[in-house]
Amino acid sequence: MLNNEIGNRLCMAVYTEQALTTVPPDLRDRVISHTENCIEFDLPREGDEIIRTLDILRGSGAVIVDLQTRHPDLEDVFVSLTSSEGAQP
Repeated sequence: MLNNEIGNRLCMAVYTEQALTTVPPDLRDRVISHTENCIEFDLPREGDEIIRTLDILRGSGAVIVDLQTRHPDLEDVFVSLTSSEGAQP
């Protein structure tokens, strides 16, 4: 299960020109970490999720200066799975 989950996910770190005080509501459930000028997201590999995420950030006024993608590791998958379970009623 974890191997399949890792293969279908992508981690993307987006660096912005100015500090972002809040994450747009449409993206909050995908945030892995958030510091002043960097937000890291957990995204599905299929579809246009990278473009959609960047469009939402730019639409909220963020000026994107850099981005990095990487394959998730087991810790990323664990955090994603446990945070999803915690969000259920």
